[in-house]
Amino acid sequence: MRINFKWIVKNLPGWLILLILIFLIAGGFEGVVNGIILGQFPNLVGVSSNKLLLFLIQSTIIFFIVYTALVLKNILLNYARKILRISLKKKMLLSSFSNHQEPEKGLNQISNVAAKIDENYFSLIAEILSTAVAAVISTIYVLQVNILMGIIFVAFSCLSLIPMLFGKKKLGRLGEEWSRSNTKVMHTAGDWLRGFRDIMQYNAQKLFFKRVSTSIDQNETILLKQENLQWLVQYANLLFTILALIGPWAIGFYFVINNLFSVTISALLSLTLSANSVVQNFRILMQCWSEVTGTTNLRKIKSINQRVLDLQENSLSHSNIELENVEVNYNEHQIYQNLSLNIPYGSKILLQGPSGAGKSTFLNLIAGMVKPNKGKVLIDKRKPSLADVTYIAQTPWIFEGTIRDNLSLGENYSDKELMKILEKVGLVAELGENILNKEINPTRENISGGQKQRLIIARALLRNKSIVLLDEITAALDDKNSEKIRELIYQVPGTIIESAHHINDALLDKYGFVKKKIENQKIF
Repeated sequence: MRINFKWIVKNLPGWLILLILIFLIAGGFEGVVNGIILGQFPNLVGVSSNKLLLFLIQSTIIFFIVYTALVLKNILLNYARKILRISLKKKMLLSSFSNHQEPEKGLNQISNVAAKIDENYFSLIAEILSTAVAAVISTIYVLQVNILMGIIFVAFSCLSLIPMLFGKKKLGRLGEEWSRSNTKVMHTAGDWLRGFRDIMQYNAQKLFFKRVSTSIDQNETILLKQENLQWLVQYANLLFTILALIGPWAIGFYFVINNLFSVTISALLSLTLSANSVVQNFRILMQCWSEVTGTTNLRKIKSINQRVLDLQENSLSHSNIELENVEVNYNEHQIYQNLSLNIPYGSKILLQGPSGAGKSTFLNLIAGMVKPNKGKVLIDKRKPSLADVTYIAQTPWIFEGTIRDNLSLGENYSDKELMKILEKVGLVAELGENILNKEINPTRENISGGQKQRLIIARALLRNKSIVLLDEITAALDDKNSEKIRELIYQVPGTIIESAHHINDALLDKYGFVKKKIENQKIF
């Protein structure tokens, strides 16, 4: 998906676009209003006081209309930018979510990149529209005063296009380079902030901060190059602006001296006042164009899975899991080769194998989070999705909000249902009264790691799906709570596949678990 003018029009309401156009045109007369009014001064010599008064009233009305239109135009454009910023950030979040981007990259998108697009694209598109309309109006007026001199003034004004033609590609490349560098800054800064404990205990703060500083320096150096190139383009543009004024004057003076083409000093005065608007508008257009070009690659957003917000109904009840000649590679390292397996509904499987053997990869294959390089993974004869399973990971995901929020995720569950499941995992006794309204925050650590783990287990049990995938779920729990939680989960009817290092053989036997070992890229 590309953020461009077509995208802007699509995301703005029609009534707003119409009002902006009206006030753009009315405000566009700002550049020629001085030429229109001041150009009449030679005709006011010797006129009556009534005509002078009428001239003042007319001038006041014209200035009032033009400047009021300018203000209203800018208010409407600010409102349009607000709409576009909201839409852009939503699209970026949906893109990051549906493409499983790393959190730092997604956050960089909606903060730094979105701000740069707003500042260097949305606001500049508004400026380009305003300037283009003003340039057209100014050009029409200049041609109306004296068509030959008008053409000369406009032709010289077009010279200011030249510098941008040479700087456009370089600005685009620097913009893309800045985006990549800025993402790296977010990564290294995030590592620095998250690693406080390890950095301090290993006395690595000085060397590690050097790593962060280097990425910041590199990022700012790229930004400086981009800004300096923009100013060089502007400098060349200013030089051509001088030529765009002096050139027509020289030609005009020649015509005046030789009484050619009805060119007079009065006409030159009016043309200069108005043609200056043409020149300035062209200069502003080029300045805006150069900055807009720097965002070309920033405005490319990965495509969004349009069904990412659709609710996926879990229609599975008694489904088998099938793997047919599955091959999985990661960074040229083969994890599974020709893996074929049939897991009937209701199976209870414990996956065993050394770290890195592929236990988590297997669970993610079943969940649809990892796609096989070759072969098929099928649940109920179709490709798997996360909505088909309950996947409980070793690292709990909780967010700032109440325990009710973290359990229900916005779905409509009764307090009775929520309290019942919290009672089962032992959280009611530990967290006290009014537990559902208790505020929790993952960064403040106002609940323990074990309590977090039991909270996400409660979240999973609440959904009661027929396929449960467990990835080292009791690593943060003591033995007593570990066995209690496993008992709760193992009683869930359906298929259970667990990856775990610490196991209770008696409990496994009680619920009919089969141990399967990962070895030589196969499961036995």
